[in-house]
Amino acid sequence: MFKKIKRTSGNRRTKVILICLMLAVVLVSVVVVARMEQTATLLRLPNLNSIRNTPIVLILNPFRDRGPEIVSEIFLENLRAGKCSDVTAGFSAERSRYICELQKKYPIRTWHLIDRTYESGKVKLTYQHASGDASAEEELSIWTDRRTPNSWEVSAFSIVY
Repeated sequence: MFKKIKRTSGNRRTKVILICLMLAVVLVSVVVVARMEQTATLLRLPNLNSIRNTPIVLILNPFRDRGPEIVSEIFLENLRAGKCSDVTAGFSAERSRYICELQKKYPIRTWHLIDRTYESGKVKLTYQHASGDASAEEELSIWTDRRTPNSWEVSAFSIVY
């Protein structure tokens, strides 16, 4: 009485649409991940009351190049361990002597990253730190340069005691 109608063209069209949607999702995902690798900061809300322009909120990209942070952490660990002359050997003799004298008086005890910016081809890392017997935390900055495509080095160091 009733004939069954096969809907082959509709099923094929649905499959093609689904495949295209899946390819689009994969393509968008690849673009998003590639874009995320280019920027170190996902969200940075500046503190408008800060003289130094440190952020209130900083969310770092989990896919960022952590080379500058690793080099800076090693630098700070060595300062804390008393290896000041070794880690400041690349600075001028006067600058190295000045940093080491202050480290003897006010050794760095703790630090944590509060900002990361890119300035003139260098990555500037700003840390909050506690030194010596001071209970208040101050800021220090480390600038890193890319030495080779996969290698970073500390090129400058600034600290407030």
